[in-house]
Amino acid sequence: MEEGSLERRFYKGVKRAGCKSIKITGLTHYPDRQVLVPGGKVIWVEMKAPGKTPRKGQRERIRRLRAMGFQVDVISNSMELKTWLEKLKS
Repeated sequence: MEEGSLERRFYKGVKRAGCKSIKITGLTHYPDRQVLVPGGKVIWVEMKAPGKTPRKGQRERIRRLRAMGFQVDVISNSMELKTWLEKLKS
């Protein structure tokens, strides 16, 4: 499954869970998306093509966001997406 197809399924699943997904552009090395969860929770999500991992600058940004207390998840295949969406719904 290519990254674009994975992102479409991600967007639909987030919406079905009652959350809002915002695509982040123009910020170097930040994760692709913010997911706004009812109750004031923000989850950063980096979408990668299957078999790909975050680049060096992305890994550092993810580390810094996590150090600040943010949840940051990397999703790179349909099984990871399915598991992630199930956790989001609960």
